[in-house]
Amino acid sequence: MQTDDLRITRSHPLLTPAILDDAGRRIRQGGSGIKGLMVESHLAAGKQDPHQQPLTYGQSITDACLGFEDTRAALLRLAETIG
Repeated sequence: MQTDDLRITRSHPLLTPAILDDAGRRIRQGGSGIKGLMVESHLAAGKQDPHQQPLTYGQSITDACLGFEDTRAALLRLAETIG
């Protein structure tokens, strides 16, 4: 079965905030194909090596993620774009 629905997952550095900006523009222009956005982030941006001590509280040990401030800015832009 083919579908035109699109769900966007935003967590890794390869997926830039520009993707959320583009999604916002598409939604505002009536792009009903976007069914969901998942934005995963941590308190601190980036990734740390779990074997190096001390660990940074709130920073991923698996994947480089957005930090809270970058996530907040991207979501505020998205909300403003969508209206």
